[in-house]
Amino acid sequence: MNGLNYDTNDGIVLHFYQHAVFGLAHDIPRFRQGKNWVEQSGDLGLWMIENLPTKAWRLMKEPRWITLVLTQMALIGMTCLFYPKQLVLYAKIFVEKCPLPTRETVKFAAYLTIVAHIISAALRAYGRFRNDALMDAWYTG
Repeated sequence: MNGLNYDTNDGIVLHFYQHAVFGLAHDIPRFRQGKNWVEQSGDLGLWMIENLPTKAWRLMKEPRWITLVLTQMALIGMTCLFYPKQLVLYAKIFVEKCPLPTRETVKFAAYLTIVAHIISAALRAYGRFRNDALMDAWYTG
């Protein structure tokens, strides 16, 4: 079942589902209607979780990137094989000198990221629902 098809004879629960899918989905039928600035700002906030995984996957399949990663892994492997004591010593020095974030900092950053994505999803849905021409076209099919 496609959640974007709106039917006035459906029940209230299915209407809620259809509106949620229409408001939050990445790609919807536009019915030749443009995006307003509220929907565009929501799209901007949701870009990272919608487009970044596909871009990262495309990058991971690129031969130049694979060559670079495999070369670095081979260099680290050879360093572990031939200089294990020095590697452990330098790793300890690096960890001691490197400023690691506290637990509260990581927790707060995760909280801000989640809240920003929730607000962006709400802005996208609000922008679509405020676009009267788009909503009329969707209701009429």
